[in-house]
This record gives sequence, C-alpha cells and structure tokens, in this order.
Amino acid sequence: MADFTTLGVELAGSILQYKNVLLTGLAAISHQSGTPQSTNVAGTITPTIAGSKIHIMAQFVTGIIANDTAGVYGGHRIYRSGSSVTDEYIPAETQWNTIYFEAKARTSNAQCVFPISLTMPDTPGHSNQTDAITYTVHVAGGSAATLAVQVNKNGSRTANITMIEVHP
Repeated sequence: MADFTTLGVELAGSILQYKNVLLTGLAAISHQSGTPQSTNVAGTITPTIAGSKIHIMAQFVTGIIANDTAGVYGGHRIYRSGSSVTDEYIPAETQWNTIYFEAKARTSNAQCVFPISLTMPDTPGHSNQTDAITYTVHVAGGSAATLAVQVNKNGSRTANITMIEVHP
C-alpha cells in the first residue's frame, strides 16, 4: 500500500505543522482601559503552504479587579499580524471573550483569579510560505474606575500558545 506522503498527496484537514510556545518568566500586565492592549502572550508560525488554515490555542492565568461598581466587564481577543496577512482580530467581528463581574464589590478592589483558554480557528489568507504570522493575546478592561483585567496574574508568570497549521 502506498504512503500518501511519498506520493506527494496531502489530504484536506491534515496537520501540516504543530508549534507550541511555552512562555515563562512573564511580567503581569494590568489594563484598565476599554482600548485594547497587546500582552506578552504571543507566538509566531511560518505557514508551509499558501492558503492553509491555522488553529490557535492560548492558555494563561488572568485576574480581574473590580472597584465599587456592579455589572463591569473586560475581555481577551487574539490579534493576527504579519507582512502577507491582514492585521486584525480573529474572528473579525467585535466579539470579545468577556469577563463579567455582576455583583458590586463589597470592598474596593475585589479580585478574582482564574485560568483562561482561548481557542480560535483562523483562515489568514496568506499567499506565500516565507512570511511569518504572529498571534498575540490582547486585553481590554472596563474603565479606569471600574475594572482592571490582568494577564499573568497571581504569580503564575507562565503561558502557553499553540498554533496548528491545517491543510485547506
């Protein structure tokens, strides 16, 4: 029986490349603005064929600090950038993976720390195999007076980002 690899045939949906980046020694990043900010949770992959799909998974610890306001929110998104792709959030819609703090804090600076796992498929539309694509976690908080979102909170200082290139 012939091996598809030796015949030069690659099946749609097959994994072309798997890249895992373990990030250690990260500084905590606190962000209190509704304007998105880049974090230090990022990874880069150089596609092996034009038009392939990339599946991104990012795991990290995050925390929120809520002041004396109820119903505040913040969130995380994955941002794609590179010289042969459109720099944008994925998905392109305005949906953030939201953290919502329902109750009014009984004291100032009520805090909650928990793990986050973002999983996002991407069709970057790249046209070559020489330009790297970078995926970065961005964060946005409420306003300075209501909510701060912190990445790498609670001394964990490690994060993981995995990128899997899939044949179209």
